Amino acid sequence: MDKAGISSKFEYSASFLRILIPGITAAALATFIVILNYPNCISFLKGLIAESVWALLPVGVTFLFVSMFIGLMINVFITPLSRMLEGYTLELHQKNYFINALRRILRERQWKKFGEYRKNYDSAEQGSLERGWAYMNIYNHFSHCLYNISNNPEIYDKELEKCILPTKLGNTFKSMEIYPEWKYGMNSVFFWARIQLLMSEEIGKTIDKMRAFVDMFIELTWIFFFVAIIYPLSMIYNGEYIFSVVSLGIFIVCSYVSYNMAVQSALEFGEYVRSIFDLYREELWNKIKNNKFNELGSLPENKRWDAVFRCLWLHKL
Repeated sequence: MDKAGISSKFEYSASFLRILIPGITAAALATFIVILNYPNCISFLKGLIAESVWALLPVGVTFLFVSMFIGLMINVFITPLSRMLEGYTLELHQKNYFINALRRILRERQWKKFGEYRKNYDSAEQGSLERGWAYMNIYNHFSHCLYNISNNPEIYDKELEKCILPTKLGNTFKSMEIYPEWKYGMNSVFFWARIQLLMSEEIGKTIDKMRAFVDMFIELTWIFFFVAIIYPLSMIYNGEYIFSVVSLGIFIVCSYVSYNMAVQSALEFGEYVRSIFDLYREELWNKIKNNKFNELGSLPENKRWDAVFRCLWLHKL
């Protein structure tokens, strides 16, 4: 197999990160709980090994298939799982008193973080590392705030705060999604599927791999979160009170680390998405225009894309 073939297969297999790794992780943790509550399982495995190492083959194959099934089931729910970590679920159910209280606390934290970045940017010297670092954080996590400020420099803080989502991951995704609209007047969600059809197979695999890493860490975040509840309860049931506290701390840390890895992966994925819109929008225009859109060619780019969106999505021009 040549080098290109190996690379292609690696990129293709990487897109299954969202299924295999979360599935194996969940299955392994579930297996440990079973062994913890049913010690006879260890004796059973020892008996199999004593007969023949190959006797473990059916067990291994079963574990692999169960892992794949669990991974597939988790991946089916990736959209609602992502929406919850992005904060949209809190926004949609804010009429509930407790959900709204949690939403306000989390959004206040994000608003304070934006305020810190903004203050550091304004107080730092022009061209300094501190000023550049502050702007990079605003650009990566709060571009939607910059978009609103650029449209209305006199906007009040109370109005600006409304565009902030309760979570860091949500604001990172929102910053990515606002870029095409801010720069070119393109609705990112609507035009993304159309731009994807213009990508080469190699670029498509790269984008899919980057998104797979985001999905994988989101799934791991939820797996470790639920395990942080189940494991301590199981250990308390078995009288292992100290280990229940230790396991709670370990899996909370694992969930927190996975969440931050999801944010970091979303940042990298966002840079690719921004670049795709920068490079492919003209090709999309050449493909999408017809007799109905020819007259829009003389319009400024932002108005042109807005008109196309209104025609194709809202059915009016």
